[in-house]
Amino acid sequence: MNANLIEASTQQPGRADPGSKPLFSPPQIAPAEKDLGRSALHGWLHLLDFCPLKFRRPCAFAISTCAVVAVGLSDWFAPPNSSFTIFYLVPVSFGAWHGGRRVGVFVAFLATLISLVVDQHFRAPIPPVLNAWNAFSRLAVYLFVTLLVAQLRDLTLNLEKLVEELTRQLHEETTQRLEVERQIAGISDREQERIGHELHDDLGQHLAGVSFRMKVLENDLATAGVPQAADAKELGGLVTEAIRHTRLLARRLDPVELENHDLVAALQSLASEIQRTYRVSCVLRVPAAAPELRVNRQAGLALFRICQEAVHNAINHGDAHSIEFAFSYRDSSLILIINDDGQGFSLPKAAADGQGGGGMGLRIMGVRAASIGGRLEINPGASAGVQVSCIVPLQKIAATPTPEKLA
Repeated sequence: MNANLIEASTQQPGRADPGSKPLFSPPQIAPAEKDLGRSALHGWLHLLDFCPLKFRRPCAFAISTCAVVAVGLSDWFAPPNSSFTIFYLVPVSFGAWHGGRRVGVFVAFLATLISLVVDQHFRAPIPPVLNAWNAFSRLAVYLFVTLLVAQLRDLTLNLEKLVEELTRQLHEETTQRLEVERQIAGISDREQERIGHELHDDLGQHLAGVSFRMKVLENDLATAGVPQAADAKELGGLVTEAIRHTRLLARRLDPVELENHDLVAALQSLASEIQRTYRVSCVLRVPAAAPELRVNRQAGLALFRICQEAVHNAINHGDAHSIEFAFSYRDSSLILIINDDGQGFSLPKAAADGQGGGGMGLRIMGVRAASIGGRLEINPGASAGVQVSCIVPLQKIAATPTPEKLA
């Protein structure tokens, strides 16, 4: 990219490291290490999720029945001194979990019957009373496991439904809140535009008329040789200064450069105004190959307001003495970066002014970025201050020229 720059000032503030950890950005979740036990349990609990709901219980019945028969055959051919009692619990619990209490109870009785038959034919002969006691003991254990697994299944399903419902409600509330914030930002933009028009067309014209009348009065007093002519001239100068401030305020509220979709010109005007008003250095840096950055009005206004809010925070909260606006391109996205050399801030301190990830100003900046398909990141500076970055896909803002032409 061409290194030539367009500057509103020659001073260069310190830079923030682009790779530094963001203070305010979309949450990034680190990939968790694989938990084999949890994966196995999840697979067991959702083994039959592929089946349609009406066929799930018959599938569980068939699988658990076949599994009990398979365990019984293994018990049949096993050595006489071996015991398969615990292995029958697997199909019993499977049937109870995926088929419900009825399937689990049936499988429990079937497992007890098969184990009883195997014991009578291949185990050492024991008294009938003791054999019956063993069978009832196994049945009691199997039924207890069946009821326990079925109850656990009901609790798990209810918990999953509750989590899904709470997640849905949270998503709806978050969506509604974001929509309200977008509407607030839109109302704010329209109201600022209206006030800017009224300042320029109403108050500005009125002050211009007053200035003209003051000029006439000054000339009349000077012609008459009245000493108050100097006072009239001073008052005319004050009215002229009021006209200039009114026009600057109107331009700040409704930047006329955005009518021509020229974001660079709008930010150049903002940088010059910041230097005159706050007596701080303000630099605008754009690739020399793209002296004009054409964006649609919505995107241009959103980026312009983000710059205004970042400047407000840097000067009023960070006591910054140097601010820089810069553009760059990455992966078919436009990146607007605002750097300052102020005191910076930490998110817990910023969050004290509002809910979530910061005060209302930061939240509105994030909403403005999201409204044009972008995202906002706030990083600490390399040595001091804050770096605010807004990354927006070029296709969302219809920016020209393309990054290929700037390479």
